[in-house]
Amino acid sequence: MKVLWSRDAGDDLMEIITCIAGRSGKPAAREIYSRIRGRVQSANEFPSTGRVVPELAAIGIADIRELIDGTLH
Repeated sequence: MKVLWSRDAGDDLMEIITCIAGRSGKPAAREIYSRIRGRVQSANEFPSTGRVVPELAAIGIADIRELIDGTLH
């Protein structure tokens, strides 16, 4: 399986990283970016990782998953 990023998702990620860099510094932003990308790589290797998005499951879409990292602040 290959994780595909929508343009909006990629833009959102860069906005988040830019915000973190402004508030907490570039090293913190790089660390979080690296962790997010690592989780995405893990999803490529283990596509059943994460949970089915409940809002989408309610309308019959069960092949989209979300990963939640409780260590991100």
